[in-house]
Amino acid sequence: MSTLDGFWFHFDTDSLSDDENPAVDYRLPGGLSLKDAEHLLSRLLESDKITGMSVTILILHLTRLVKLLEEFRNALGELLLSN
Repeated sequence: MSTLDGFWFHFDTDSLSDDENPAVDYRLPGGLSLKDAEHLLSRLLESDKITGMSVTILILHLTRLVKLLEEFRNALGELLLSN
């Protein structure tokens, strides 16, 4: 990444496994666990080249578990604050 001026990271929550995130309208088997996503995001956020990020596709009316939203928010918040 040393030749990059910077990069933007876009994360679709439908890349998470259905077991952990039922709040999507497009499902694929074998998605990331929340721990896998945390690891990926933490590695990207360690870079001084990241210029921004976006998180999309979290359909609230499909969310069966408020706990999912809390876990995702907390994990993302901790990663952003630690970097």
